[in-house]
Amino acid sequence: MQLYLDEPQGSNVTFPLPDESIGESDFIVSISVDSRIAFPIIMKNFRLQKKLTQKEAQRTIGFTSQNSYVRLENPGNPGLETLDKFVKAFPDFPIDKCFSISV
Repeated sequence: MQLYLDEPQGSNVTFPLPDESIGESDFIVSISVDSRIAFPIIMKNFRLQKKLTQKEAQRTIGFTSQNSYVRLENPGNPGLETLDKFVKAFPDFPIDKCFSISV
């Protein structure tokens, strides 16, 4: 499944997020996605919904290099300091959707 979610290098395709109105049933099962894959997909969709370019998002977060921001939209493991900067710059970002937490 993660290979399906991972965009090809240089792709202009943005995968849609799941439709939250569709619940689990006998035919639909919810699965958790590795946060290293989920975070960049959700982040890119969020930026596009805000109609921001990567450069504009980079400036809003306070990164000095656009390359630093571009790396966030690729699978990886951003540090807590980076996540903190992102959430402070975009308080409405759904950070909880990036992690599978079961209590």
